[in-house]
Amino acid sequence: MPTRYRVATLKRDTRAVQLVFWGAVGDMTTHADMVDLAIDGFQFDPTPETETYAGEYHDHRFGFAVRPPAGSQLSDETPREMIAMETFVMWRRMPSIVGIVAVNATTMDESWFLDFLENLVHDSIRPLASGGPTRSAATLGGQPARRLSWAGLDGYVMIRDGTIYAFLTSEGNADAFRLLDR
Repeated sequence: MPTRYRVATLKRDTRAVQLVFWGAVGDMTTHADMVDLAIDGFQFDPTPETETYAGEYHDHRFGFAVRPPAGSQLSDETPREMIAMETFVMWRRMPSIVGIVAVNATTMDESWFLDFLENLVHDSIRPLASGGPTRSAATLGGQPARRLSWAGLDGYVMIRDGTIYAFLTSEGNADAFRLLDR
């Protein structure tokens, strides 16, 4: 018996789904509108704001992915009222902590905001860390960044594609992350 078929394929990130409709030529012709309607409704759920898969944290709002340190525990500390403008995630594996803040900077003067953020980090960390900071240039992911270093605490600040990123690492100084609540 002659048959006809239609195939619809969806792919997103590491996932793919394929839907195959087949039947007798007459049935596929008669019910072509129903097949079209089924294909039109064939879609993935909307992309979540953030998700973790394949061992990586993906933030779809700010367009970045990070592979956290092995054996660490992830916590999303982003205040709900700020979710449209920023994200703040931390990974803990005692005694180390890694924190990432991303802020939408498309309407800000980048140089001014980098200076502001560097001063905010400096002023907030000063009571929690002795000495410093030592300031230097750095490279993260092939992009220029600013580095601030204290004993047991390092901060990196960079701008990429209209988003400001601050990466903070600590060797057991969880109090240092209070600055991000501001």
